Amino acid sequence: MNAEKRLAIQSCLEPIEREVQQIPRPSHMPRRLLGLVATAVAIPTAAFIGRQYANFTADLLNFSTTGYAIPRWSFVLQLAVGALLPLFAAAIPVMRGCRMSVSEALRDLGISRSAGASTAWLTGIGGLTRPLILSVRNAFRRRQRMALTLVTLSMGGAVYIGALNLKESVRGAVDLLFSAQRYDILLRFARSWPADSLEAAVGRVAGVARVETWSGGRANHERTDGTLGNAFPISAPPAESRMFGAQVTSGRWLRSRDSNAVVINRRL
Repeated sequence: MNAEKRLAIQSCLEPIEREVQQIPRPSHMPRRLLGLVATAVAIPTAAFIGRQYANFTADLLNFSTTGYAIPRWSFVLQLAVGALLPLFAAAIPVMRGCRMSVSEALRDLGISRSAGASTAWLTGIGGLTRPLILSVRNAFRRRQRMALTLVTLSMGGAVYIGALNLKESVRGAVDLLFSAQRYDILLRFARSWPADSLEAAVGRVAGVARVETWSGGRANHERTDGTLGNAFPISAPPAESRMFGAQVTSGRWLRSRDSNAVVINRRL
């Protein structure tokens, strides 16, 4: 292209650039509304799923979630993120496009020469079809986009695998915690009752296969200075109990002839 044609094209583009600069800026309200609508749909869904998962986990750990609620500031924070995040996400390409002149926009091919040169070696590999080569080249056109996609997919997979591991860990921990307790129901009384009468009364209930009566209390560890430490429970099952099978790591379990013996756990 000679200098006269280039000057003519430039003179034709200059009025277009001036008209484009006079176009009013677009409103950000549609993006905000879109973010708020998406957030309004996501918050109740996430709260419902989170509540169900919390109830499921609490049931495994044998405690109730009644009385716990999601704090209000978390909803406000999610609404703010939903309204502002689309603006920040669209700010970079919008600012980049606004700074580009009309002539540069018309000459923009959407791909740099370096991106095509970096994948030129694909044509030298035999057995690759043209659609496959075009797909691989298209993936490397925007390396930042490809890296962001790979990071997002990797994080999603890691979170999914972590959730599966957490579920199995919780189940394993609960099974290990209650493996020594070979009974279904434990009843506690405010005062002492004769063991024979309790076993006879409970044994007459339909569906009860076996009954044991335990004794128990609470104690405190006395420190060297005479003060008492935190209280801890003491349980006294029968020596030949079939409903409690603790795994003894050191020493031995209680015997029927023991009169002054105790088995303590690692926590104590």
